[in-house]
Amino acid sequence: MVLRSALGSKNGILFISFNQDGSCIALGTQHGIKIYSRHTHSVCYEHLPGAIGVVEMLFCSSIVAYVGAGEQPALTPRRLTVLNTSSRKTIQDVHFTTSVLAVHMNRQRLVVVLESKAFVYNVANLNLLRTLELPPGSGRFASALSACDQPNLLALPATADTGTLRVYDLMFDGGNVLCEVSAHTSPLESLAWNHDGTLLASASNKGTVIRVHRMPHAIKMFTLRRGTRHALIHSLTFSPAGIEPPLLAASSSHGTVHLFRLQHDVEAGHGVYQGEAGSSSGLGRAMACAAASIATGLLTSVLTSVAKLNVADMVEPRRPILSIKLPCHPGPSTCILILAPELQQFSSSSAGGVGAGGAAAAATNDVGADQKLIKQQAGSGSGSVTVQDQQQQQQPSSSVGSGSSSSGSKAVDSVMLAVATLDGLLYEYHISDLLISNSSSNIRGGGLNRTTSGGGSSHQSGVVGSGPLTLSTAGPKAVLEGEWALQGSMMLQG
Repeated sequence: MVLRSALGSKNGILFISFNQDGSCIALGTQHGIKIYSRHTHSVCYEHLPGAIGVVEMLFCSSIVAYVGAGEQPALTPRRLTVLNTSSRKTIQDVHFTTSVLAVHMNRQRLVVVLESKAFVYNVANLNLLRTLELPPGSGRFASALSACDQPNLLALPATADTGTLRVYDLMFDGGNVLCEVSAHTSPLESLAWNHDGTLLASASNKGTVIRVHRMPHAIKMFTLRRGTRHALIHSLTFSPAGIEPPLLAASSSHGTVHLFRLQHDVEAGHGVYQGEAGSSSGLGRAMACAAASIATGLLTSVLTSVAKLNVADMVEPRRPILSIKLPCHPGPSTCILILAPELQQFSSSSAGGVGAGGAAAAATNDVGADQKLIKQQAGSGSGSVTVQDQQQQQQPSSSVGSGSSSSGSKAVDSVMLAVATLDGLLYEYHISDLLISNSSSNIRGGGLNRTTSGGGSSHQSGVVGSGPLTLSTAGPKAVLEGEWALQGSMMLQG
């Protein structure tokens, strides 16, 4: 979900990324940092010290880490600055011997990636926990940190010339190797974790195939075919919790976004099983079917090696269920899948969140609102910051409809896709008809989402009841909700 350009765009944007819950977009520009609220569609925070090459938010808390682009001596790319956006004070500066290429952050860990090293810090006090040695030059390629606390996983390239990746568990001793997998033959271009760290998606610099791996042993679960022509996959993103089967979106350099459904066909022409994609029971059933179909034609001496094959290698790569052509010139873009507005409960935060000079703070959802800055110590040469998790103090949010306190208990028929481009444009699509219930009485709100004659969408609840579900025969529908300029509040289309 990160875009970076050494030359910048025509609007002076050097870096762009969504925060962990998709509620905000962080921009690194020739003039400084801008935080754009996706809910209010306006810039809610600015810090303009000069050219910024990397920006990383911690959900919707007031903690932001950034790296200069090197155009001013005070903004060297070899220094990481952790900033408190509420007080506009620097919490701590960390200096390195070479340029910082990537920064990742979750509630527990801060990871700084250089060309041949990765540094792991404790977010609570910014103490260095471990230095991970990387093969020379491999830090220039993709890396990803899970947004969840448990498991707390970091994916890094294991080599500089192939698509082999290594997964580290950061909760113990600052980072122990959990597994290693040869995901691709070409160097890695993009990596992404799902919401609970159980699935890892990867793409190489060829961009024709995307693979999804199941943790903790990096079992290859899905092989997805984006296309036949080479393209750079700038962004991979999973659907949030509560959407079954899970979805994966990929944005490419061809100006397209592809949506995949992560669900195994048990047998061609005989339907799809409804278990969670990648679950241990689903994997067992799929592998049993695959083994049974090939065992009859193979010798006993070959069965041992065949049993080690992955399901993803035994079937034809899956094609996207939906492809969207962006209404702009093809170029770098990053995307994120989020729950449709009718399924979200937003709350505004005026303290401890992103904001400046009395400006409205960015609206946050249930994931982002649990971050709060409660103490900053201004010591000599270093500072510390503590992040408090308020989820245990908050009442569980009720799901749309009635009766259930868990959004995962209902199947979701619609989702929002947000796409931000390096040219400073934001597109939001409402994607509907993901599922159809066998019983119309199970559809809350009286029906599925429909497209109006004016090009908009009449939003129903988008939540399907607990009855039997089948895939939509007509396929998902995407409706462009609007187009905005990220460096202002202007709506260009909608």
